[in-house]
Amino acid sequence: MEIIFTKQKSIISRLIRKITGEPVSHTAFIYMQNIYHANHKGACITTLKKFQETSEIVYRVTLPAKYNLHFHYQFAKMEGSSYDLSAAIYAGWRIFLNRYFKVKMPDMNKLNFKNAYLCTELAQKILKIEVDSMITPYGLYQKVLEMID
Repeated sequence: MEIIFTKQKSIISRLIRKITGEPVSHTAFIYMQNIYHANHKGACITTLKKFQETSEIVYRVTLPAKYNLHFHYQFAKMEGSSYDLSAAIYAGWRIFLNRYFKVKMPDMNKLNFKNAYLCTELAQKILKIEVDSMITPYGLYQKVLEMID
């Protein structure tokens, strides 16, 4: 199983990368040639082939086997959940304010809904790490690298 960090040519992906100043705008898991992630449709599964039609994998990290044990159980609990659009907008706004005007980042996302997920929140839940609803996909990439070292 791998966790991947991606970008697209879409306006939303370019906007996320512009606001954050980072090379990626999304995170997902590859497991048995399928992609498990949260996107604008919510927590869902798609084929790797279909995903790669619109997304470029920038970073990929092979996860230790221990994550395979609970992966399906964790994802099944979230599959079909909504995308947390309000949390995405709030996080983007706060990241913008921090990056361009040096406004301090809040400790938590005040518009975060319990049963709706950003791609980074879904990934953190699957990895069983404390959920930081303000973390960017690239920030999560760095955290994953530290975690598996």
